[in-house]
Amino acid sequence: MSYAKTLVKWHKFEIEFCRLSNRACRIELLRKFFHSLSRIGDGGVWVALIVCFALVVPNGLNRAGHLSLLALFSLIVYYALKRLSRRPRPLHRDSRLIISTQPLDRYSFPSGHTLHAVSLSYTACHYEPRLVVFLAPLAGLIAASRVVLGLHYPSDVIAASIFGLTFAESSIGIASSLGCI
Repeated sequence: MSYAKTLVKWHKFEIEFCRLSNRACRIELLRKFFHSLSRIGDGGVWVALIVCFALVVPNGLNRAGHLSLLALFSLIVYYALKRLSRRPRPLHRDSRLIISTQPLDRYSFPSGHTLHAVSLSYTACHYEPRLVVFLAPLAGLIAASRVVLGLHYPSDVIAASIFGLTFAESSIGIASSLGCI
């Protein structure tokens, strides 16, 4: 099978997956739930996490600094990838999707909400493993909300998760080798 045919099949799979996921928005309670999760991922929860690290966690200022630099780096890469890919969002491609929230920007790839949720959650849990019971499900639900709401394709979320894990692991390695943590 040719590369072009494979891409067409993949796109059809993704848009169908988005449609199926988006059906949850027909139920008002689920629509509000996923909308709330998506808004939580806008950034406020990550700022609060960084402030809590600075104020509460042992060696918190260094760790909060690490989380802040990771968030900034992730944001820069996110914007660069958005400008390069210019992939339209599912809700702009399929009129059958229920639009329950407006996107923060025009393009789909990668999911910035997922990128930050994964990178910051992973790094925070590296420092405070007890947070995994809260942050792992939160990151997963934020990522799921982006597909359910028709804002991202599954590949946007998968790629953002891979970027987030890679950035987190790399930044932990760099911070450790520099003796910052």
